[in-house]
Order: sequence, then C-alpha cells, then structure tokens
Amino acid sequence: MPFPIKIPFDKVPDLFNGNPVDLTIHSGLTIFVGPNGSGKTQFLKFLRANSHVIPSICAARYISAGRLGFYEQYRSNAHGGRSYTNPEDAYMGDSGTKQYRLSSESAIGDFFTLSDRVDILIKVAERLRKIFHRDIILEWDSGRLKVNFKRTNEVGSVYTSAKEASGLLHLVSILTAIYNDEISILFIDEPEISLHPQLQAFLRMEMERVAGDPKIPGKKAIIISTHSPEFITIRRPEDICNFVFFSTIDTSPKQLAFDAKELKYNKIRSLLMRMGHIHKAAFFAQRPLMVEGPSDEIICSFLEGKCDLYLNAAGSQILPVIGKDQMPIVTKLFQAIGKTPVILTDLDSIADGTSLINALSINDKAEQKAQDFGHKSVHEMTKLVYGDFTKIVDNHWTELEIHLTSETITDSTQKKRVLLKYLLNSGIKQLNSLPFKSDLITARKRFDGLLGILEEAGCFLLRKGTIEDYYFAQPNVTTSDKITSAASETESMDQLPMEQINSQYADVIKALKYASLSPDINEAEAVSEILLSFAAPAISKLTSPSATLEITNMAMRLLGDKASLFKFEVEQLEGNNTLLVDKNSTILNVQGFPVKFTQQSNPNEVVKNNIKPL
Repeated sequence: MPFPIKIPFDKVPDLFNGNPVDLTIHSGLTIFVGPNGSGKTQFLKFLRANSHVIPSICAARYISAGRLGFYEQYRSNAHGGRSYTNPEDAYMGDSGTKQYRLSSESAIGDFFTLSDRVDILIKVAERLRKIFHRDIILEWDSGRLKVNFKRTNEVGSVYTSAKEASGLLHLVSILTAIYNDEISILFIDEPEISLHPQLQAFLRMEMERVAGDPKIPGKKAIIISTHSPEFITIRRPEDICNFVFFSTIDTSPKQLAFDAKELKYNKIRSLLMRMGHIHKAAFFAQRPLMVEGPSDEIICSFLEGKCDLYLNAAGSQILPVIGKDQMPIVTKLFQAIGKTPVILTDLDSIADGTSLINALSINDKAEQKAQDFGHKSVHEMTKLVYGDFTKIVDNHWTELEIHLTSETITDSTQKKRVLLKYLLNSGIKQLNSLPFKSDLITARKRFDGLLGILEEAGCFLLRKGTIEDYYFAQPNVTTSDKITSAASETESMDQLPMEQINSQYADVIKALKYASLSPDINEAEAVSEILLSFAAPAISKLTSPSATLEITNMAMRLLGDKASLFKFEVEQLEGNNTLLVDKNSTILNVQGFPVKFTQQSNPNEVVKNNIKPL
C-alpha cells in the first residue's frame, strides 16, 4: 500500500449533491474536519462499507461517536421515569455476540478483544496503570463479560466500570482498536469525546505511532473525523494534505494535493510550520473572520455578543492575524482548503498597496458589480483606482499636505495613509475646500464604490483607520497597552444604548453580520405565525356568551400543544367584546402581549403592529 492512494468515487449516496469525490490517502493518518451536518460521519461509514476498494485492506473497523451509548442504562437514569439499572449489574456483552467484535461499531467489540488478546490487554493495562493509576479487570460471569477497575495509588476495593469516568472508557476502547493488529484500516468518529485536551493529544500520538502501511507488521491506516484542534498537527507543510475539509452536505470535501501550487509558496510553507492553536481552531470554521490583532479581536467579540450575531454557530470564528503582511498569506491558505475567509483589516491594507486584494478569491456578485462600474474585474478595478490615487499623492502632496496634517511627512507610504484616511472620513463640502478638489472627489467616489464591492467579496476595511479610531474615548494608545484600552472600551460600551454603538462601529458590525451569515434570531416570527393561524376563527366567536371557553377549546383543537403558549380572556372594553391573548411563557424573547382583538380587527395588522422581538 504505497502512499499516496487515490480513491475516486463517482458519487456518494445522499451526500454532496451527487458530485464525485476524490479521496487521497497520503499517509497512515487521515483526518476529516468540518462543521456538524457536513457529511463527515456518513462519508466515514460509506468508506467503511467500501473499504474493499482500498489496496492491502484485510479487516476494517468502524467505531462510532455513540460507542458507549449502550452502557448509559447502567450509568444514568436514561428514561427518567424509573430508577436506573443497578451499576453492579453492568456488563459489556455476552459470549453469543463475541464473534462480532471486529464488526461491532461500539466499545463492546474492543472489550471483547481485550478478553481475547492478552498482548493487547497488557499494552492497554500498562498505560492505564502508569497514567491513570488504574488496574483493569476482565471476568466472565455466566456468559457475560464484566469490566471492573481498581485504583493502584490508594487502598480500595474493585469497582464496576459503570462507576468509572466515561473518558477513561472511551480511551480504553480506542487504544484497544489502535493496538489491534488484526485491523488493517480503522475508522473513528470523534475520538475526542469525553477526553481532556491533554489526553486527546496523547491519543493522537498513539495513533501516529501505528499509522502507516498495513503491509508493515504493527501498522494500519487510520481515518478519523474530529472537532478537536488537538488532532491537528503539522510538522512539515505537506502534512496539511492529510486533512480533508468538509463544508456542507451538498458540497464535495476539499483536500490539498502534494503538488498544490499553494504549497510551493515559501510564505505559506512558513505559516504552516508555525501555526498556533488559534489557527488550528479556525480550521473548523467555514468562514473565519480574520482581524489584525488582539485589540480587534476583543472589540469584535464584544460586539458579536452585544448584537446577538452567533458567529460560531454560523460557522465563523474571529481569528487574530498578527502582522499585516500575514493577512494575504493566511487568506490564500484558507481559500486553498475550501474556506471562505472574511477579512476586517486596517485602512492601510489598501493604502499601502493591493497585495491583500490580489490574494482574494472574488465571488460572482462582486465581479458583476465591478463590471457594472465598467471594469473587467475587481482586481482590475482595484489596480486602476489605486493607481490613480497614487498619482494624486505623487503629484499634489506638496499642495495638499498643509490641509491634511501639521506634521512634515516624507515617507511615501505614510502620505498615502494620511490622504486616504482624510478622503474617506471627510464630507464632500470639506473636499471642495481643498486644492485639486475635482481629483479628490472623484477618488473618494471611486474608493466608495471599490470598498463596497470588496465588502461583497468579504473584505472589509476600517474606514476610520484602525480599530482604536472607533473608540468613544480616544486614548493615547501605545502598542503595549492596546489590549488594556480595548478592554476598557468594551466596559464603557456596555453602558451605552445600542443605537449609539451601531452608529459608531457601523463598519465593524457590517463585517460581523457578513461573517455570521445567519439572519437575526427572531422568536417573534414563530409566535406570530401560530397566533395568526387561529386569530380569525377566534374573532368570530366573540359574540358567544361563553366566548372565553369556546375560544380556549378552539385553540386547543386547532393548535394542539401549541395552544399552551397563550392565555385567553374575553372582556368588555369600551362596550365591545375584546379578546385578550397573553403570553404563557417566561423564556420567549417576544414583546407586545397582551394582544387585543375586536370583531372589527384585522388580525394581520394587529399582530404585525404588536408582536416584536424583545
């Protein structure tokens, strides 16, 4: 089984919209990463069912994420209506099912293996003894396999595995499968379950020890699906080819080839070799929001919570990229592995040049807008707009300088930063008072158009300059106290009305909303739909002498259990029978109750004008 092994599939049933998938096994350990619901588990099971197409594979084993589900009856009151089964009665399986230990998808198969294979038991038991101070004891009782433990570092009795930490049971199961040399290829869904981060790293190292060509004694191919950064290790740039990146269930996963052009760039290779934990965590986000540093991250994290944007739930994550020159490099890397990075960066990212824009993969909507402006592409538009802006600086700086700054500036880069910041933050009236006003106003309008198009492509510029230029209290910020100043700013903002924050931080909030993808959480919409579904029939009952009872019964009949959301009362108000509908819940973020309906009411208008998000 010489690597790489290419395994093409014309299609995978019920996955990836019927598109072909080309999986390449570059080494003994292949890792699937991606959000929930992106098809990782289903594809893993599909591979297990089709493992015969992989060369040198004799026996395959799949371990599910619910590998201890069968055991919960001994560990918790799973049903709720009765006491849970006595933990002392817990057993892992019986002799009748032992023959299926390699095809079992639960931990049962691994504990059967431990009872059969003394050599594997020794390997697992030694690690339990040295790392956890535990002895594992297997015994057959009336045809049932019981697993017990004993602490080795203190005096104590033997106790049932139903009272042992679930993480340790998960670890025993997976270690057993890793060491089992009967298995040629091992599929594990979410090996990190219940494990402390350090133990996840230990488990990854044990996988790496045995991962390899199954033809070699003691080696096996391992394919895992994970949500944990602890299973992301890159010791050389080509290691990223061992990762398969999933995005949605309708999109084929993405995998870099060894000869990918991105891996030929020295800067990307250098980045891969020094990736920190925060970069690894961003591997699990489909739309990482890249910001320039810790202070930007602090402000963005605060605004995310303040605006109820739920970036993480939407598949995004705030990723601070230290060093302005790193932004284009990180962008190229994430695009290469199928991510859609969103960028929030200082204004000098475009004042200094176009390298960041050139690194962007531009979507069709942004390209169309550039064409509407009369340009072939966004990149061409950027080049022309920036080029003409540079000419203004080169040709007219001497006349403009006195109006823009009190300092004498000789550095060309600094000149462009000062002028662009002034352009984007001044009104047309101010620009009209400057020399070469026609050129400046034209440049301003062209930059407004360009920045709007870049936002369609997921690139947002801080038009005021840097994140510190948005602070309500403008501190004299130095590099050493940027984080402290950012923290102080969030404390101050927490006391301000949302309207004021929205106005001051409009550029930042716009980027956060773009990254979040999801619309606002609006529980009022669902409540309104339910209320409208019976409001009209209820109004027709207002003339009945027993209107309250009839309307309540009708709501139960029409709405079923959903009727419990409301309380109904018919009262005489201003000489008219009026239906009062109140909310019967304390947890829904909805305002506007009680709602009043009369015989003349238009239910749609009443609900629309009253029921609002809280």
